[in-house]
Amino acid sequence: VRAADTVMIAVSGKNGVSVGTEKAVKAAESRGLSKVFFVNGLCDESARFYRVFETLKASFGPSVCPVVVPFIVDGQANCYVNLLEYKAYTYQNGKAAPVPLPDMGHRLDGLRTAINEAVAETSEELMEKYFSGEDFTPDERIMGIASGVRKGDIAPVFCGSAQDLSGVDQLLNGLIWLA
Repeated sequence: VRAADTVMIAVSGKNGVSVGTEKAVKAAESRGLSKVFFVNGLCDESARFYRVFETLKASFGPSVCPVVVPFIVDGQANCYVNLLEYKAYTYQNGKAAPVPLPDMGHRLDGLRTAINEAVAETSEELMEKYFSGEDFTPDERIMGIASGVRKGDIAPVFCGSAQDLSGVDQLLNGLIWLA
């Protein structure tokens, strides 16, 4: 942690926030470092991303912001939705393939609102655009979240499975773009 600018904290998709998670967040905060969360293990049927995400928000506050979320069918993460780009991807043998955005109903609207609110709070210009009802461009979302991450105001949440490499490319790209 001493040599880092940003701390990536892996969180179990099954077990959620643990003592190790709390210690990693405390270490990052004591050194004034940005935090990025990766909810891992979504290839397991007993993984519960949205429960873990809510626990992260409850434990570490409103700065926790979704960036990549799973679309779950029958307990399995069927595809991963990137909220910065509004694109969805499936994975086979660690390779991403774009697919149409799945119908996630009101959940997707709520996640979009959360990310737009986080972006709006990063600058006066974006705040004005948000309150005027205009939608952000993908570049504005990325730049807004990146600004918030660098300041420590936003802790983005990615998800996937290190075992089968699902979502790992989006995490790595996110670290490049945001941190």
